Amino acid sequence: MTKKELNDIHYGKLKEKFEELGVGGAWKAGAKKSEMINEALKQLAIVKDLKKEDISEDQIQEKLEEKVREIEVQEAEEVKVEAKKVEVAEAEVEAKYREVKFTKEELEKKIALLNHMVNNGTPQQRTHFVHKLEAHEKMLADGHYTKG
Repeated sequence: MTKKELNDIHYGKLKEKFEELGVGGAWKAGAKKSEMINEALKQLAIVKDLKKEDISEDQIQEKLEEKVREIEVQEAEEVKVEAKKVEVAEAEVEAKYREVKFTKEELEKKIALLNHMVNNGTPQQRTHFVHKLEAHEKMLADGHYTKG
């Protein structure tokens, strides 16, 4: 079953088709069709590998559920790691900018430049610049600048 074939199936019929294919767990009520199709394709690949092991259909379903749980746990861990990285980066940026002294005018210029970068940068750059922008705006709002 290909992505295109699954995409051609009406949303309301996907659950039935997934169950027919042996990947009923890919159906999530209210989820986006594309996300469910991607999940179904991942599960179909797992089922295909398991069928090579010459085990019963019940064992295939058990092992599939086990592998899906393992993947979900792994993805949850990756999200936690990424969230921690962002949290650490935010703290580092804020600490760094708390140490640096700018005049009010310099801060306003930097904020204007960062706004431009947020609006025109790549998605990866935007995340970085948003953190810097927030730190600069906080410094300006808190009056954390020099008079000279």
